[in-house]
Amino acid sequence: MSTGAKIAIGVGIGFIVLIGVAFVAGVAFFRSVAGSEEFQTIIDEATPGGGVTVDYPVGTCFNHGDSAGPVSCAEPHSHEVFALAPWSGDTYPDYEEAWITVFCDEPFRDYVGIEYFDSKLFYDVAVPSVAAWDSGDHDIRCIAYEPGKDLTESIRDAAY
Repeated sequence: MSTGAKIAIGVGIGFIVLIGVAFVAGVAFFRSVAGSEEFQTIIDEATPGGGVTVDYPVGTCFNHGDSAGPVSCAEPHSHEVFALAPWSGDTYPDYEEAWITVFCDEPFRDYVGIEYFDSKLFYDVAVPSVAAWDSGDHDIRCIAYEPGKDLTESIRDAAY
C-alpha cells in the first residue's frame, strides 16, 4: 500500500473518531441541560403527565416556583409569557408533546424584537392547568427567561 493511501486511511479514521467524540459530547451536554432544574420546571403546578402549567395571559411576568401569582414587570422576576399557541389536539396536552410540538421562535421575534438565536433569553412552554383546560383554555404558553438571572423590566420590544 502506498504512503498516500495510508495517509488517506489514517485521515478518514481520524475524522470518524472526531465525529464520534463530538456526538458523545453533544449527548452529554443535552442530558445535562435536560436534567437541570430550570429546564424541568417553571412554576408550581405539575400537570398530570409531568411538566408545568401556567394560565397567565401574554405580557404577564412572574417568578419561578412562586405561587403568589403575577408580579409587575418592573419588579425583579424570572419569567414572562410572550405568546399563546393554540393547542390543536382535542385531549389535554402532555408537557413533553407540547415542548416538541410548539415552536415559539417567530412569536419570540415579534414580541422581543430580536431573533431568538441572537437573544440572551431562553424559552420554554407551559400547558394550561386542568381547570383552565376544562374551562376552554387550550393555549400553550411561550415563556421567556434568562438562566440564572432575574429580569427587571418587560422583554416586550427590548431586543435583548
